[in-house]
Amino acid sequence: MASVLDTTNALISLDDLKAYLSSDTYDEFLDDTTTDNELERIINAASRWANRYTGVDLLSREHTEHYDGDGSRTLYLDNFPVTSSVSEIALYIDTDREYEDDDKVESGDIILYSDVGKIIVEDTVFSRGPQSVKITYTAGYVLADVPDDLAYAVKLICAAMWKKKKDKLVNVTSVSIEGNSVSIAEKDIPALAAEILDEFSRLK
Repeated sequence: MASVLDTTNALISLDDLKAYLSSDTYDEFLDDTTTDNELERIINAASRWANRYTGVDLLSREHTEHYDGDGSRTLYLDNFPVTSSVSEIALYIDTDREYEDDDKVESGDIILYSDVGKIIVEDTVFSRGPQSVKITYTAGYVLADVPDDLAYAVKLICAAMWKKKKDKLVNVTSVSIEGNSVSIAEKDIPALAAEILDEFSRLK
């Protein structure tokens, strides 16, 4: 059967989840592939929920973003950790929002704090104006390097979803699985998972 795993967002692999469930729920199905797609949909839903909860796209990807300039020298990006080098970042400051070559900030004038997605510019400021700042950069974790605690939080969410389904406790206000769609309500997320995700959040 073809995989339905959303590789753009999935923070754990199917094998990771099966290994965790084998020690957590002792399900015999783990030795075959009959429920693989369903488990992959659960991984998709848990990973997307983690993105929404933290306000960060946690898996690595390229971002092009616009920000309103506030006249300061400091900008906090929506996504982190930043994996682009300073020379790979394309940063423009332009109140006319044309973002021409002349508006591009030289890499030597950019100070990057990659772990928190913080940028400081030298010899200029983020000029006041709507969307006066444009930036293209890459941020997030590659699957092989997702931190253990983040992966564990996603496994906890997946296990909670699976247990609810297995115990026939699923209802439309908590966890629903229909075809290719899976949704989760925040009240059904294990407290430990939410506590871990808070550490990866821009919003909390």
